Amino acid sequence: TANYDTASSVCAGYNAAGTLVTIPDAATHNFVFQLGFGTSAFYIGLRDYSSSSWDGNYLTYAWADGTPYSFMMWRDGEPNSKDDRCVQMRNSHAHTGSGFPGSWDDIGCSILQAFMCQYP
Repeated sequence: TANYDTASSVCAGYNAAGTLVTIPDAATHNFVFQLGFGTSAFYIGLRDYSSSSWDGNYLTYAWADGTPYSFMMWRDGEPNSKDDRCVQMRNSHAHTGSGFPGSWDDIGCSILQAFMCQYP
């Protein structure tokens, strides 16, 4: 487990081009969901990079590897906090609340949790 920045560094430490996982489409989402099955939640490579408070605009989010951000699987009511800049995939029924397994939730970047890397 690690916070978001440490997780990003760990991914890059194995391979300079490594990043937290990017989910550009439904097929990738389903694949990542299956890989993470059994983990209640883990960081993905989506983050809010805006310098101001979150204003409800999803466009302030970006993928760590630079992939254009268009595919979304947000949990109902998410993102919902100006203080939660990082994103996790919730991977179990017990932790989804109003969402569904595999839904995304914005969380604080300092939270220690599992993470998933990707490599070219």
